[in-house]
Amino acid sequence: MFAINMKLSTLLIITYIIIIIIVLLVVFSTTNKRNYWRRFLPLQTCPFGSMTYEVTSTYGDSNVPSDAQGVVSYSLFGNYDKYSVTLLKSISNIQKLMKTWYARVYVGADIPSTTLDSLTSAGAQVYVMGPNAPIGFEGALWRYLPAAENLPFVSLDADDLFDKKVRHNIKKWLASGLPFANFSKHSCIVPLAAGLWSARPFKINGILQSPIPNIASEINGYCELWFGFDEAFLKTYVWPLFKQYGYYQVPSFHLNTLITIGIIILLCIMIYTIYASHKLQKKNER
Repeated sequence: MFAINMKLSTLLIITYIIIIIIVLLVVFSTTNKRNYWRRFLPLQTCPFGSMTYEVTSTYGDSNVPSDAQGVVSYSLFGNYDKYSVTLLKSISNIQKLMKTWYARVYVGADIPSTTLDSLTSAGAQVYVMGPNAPIGFEGALWRYLPAAENLPFVSLDADDLFDKKVRHNIKKWLASGLPFANFSKHSCIVPLAAGLWSARPFKINGILQSPIPNIASEINGYCELWFGFDEAFLKTYVWPLFKQYGYYQVPSFHLNTLITIGIIILLCIMIYTIYASHKLQKKNER
C-alpha cells in the first residue's frame, strides 16, 4: 500500500508539472507574437547612429483653438486604412467633449494626401514626419513628442475611440494636480500602455517646465523597429519619471497580481493533494 501511495504522489507531482509547462507554453506562444517578453528586456541605444525623424510639414494649424489647453496625440503610419475610421471619429469627439483640447496626428511620409485631407477636415492638426517613411513600428513613438511642449497632452492609440470615459479619466487626472497619469488598468511586463498615459508641465525648483523636454532626442537615440518597442521605451525612460515626480493612476487591478494569486492557489492545491495522499497512506497502514 505504501508503494501505491508513493506512486500516486509522484504521479500527481508529475501531472502538476506537466500542467504548469503546458500553461507556460500557451502563455508564451500567445504573447511572443506581440513581443511582450521582449518588452521586459533592457533596451540598448543604437550603436551605429540613430534613425532621426523630424517634422517635415504641417497641416490643419487653423484647427488649433486659440485658447488651447491640451493636446490628444496620435501616430498614424503603415496600415492607415485600418485605423483611420476610428481615428476620424475620435477627432470629432474631442472637439465635442473637450472644446479647448485638440487632436494632433503624427503621420508617416507614406500616408496619402487624401488621408491627410480627411484628418484635417475632421479637425486635426497633422504633422508629417520624415524624411522617409518608417521601416517598422518606430513611428509609434512620435505621439510622445508633445511631452516637450507647454500644454498637457495625452497619448492614445488610433484604434481606441475617444469617448466620455476617456474624458472622465483626463479630468480626474487634471484635478489631481499630478504631472503624469497612467490610464492603464493593468500592468504586468510593462508598467505603461503606449496609448494610455499623459503628462503636463510642472515646476521643478520653482520653475515651470515641459514634462519631458528632451523626449525627441531620447526617441531618436534608438533604432528599434519591433512591435511593442514604444512600451519598452516607456518602461525604460518615462516610467522612472512617473515614480520620481508622481502620477495619477486610474483604479486598477494589476495582471501581475492576478498571476501571483493564481500561482499561490495552484501551489496550495499541489501541497494539499500531496498532504491528503500521505494522510491516506498512514490511514491504510494502520
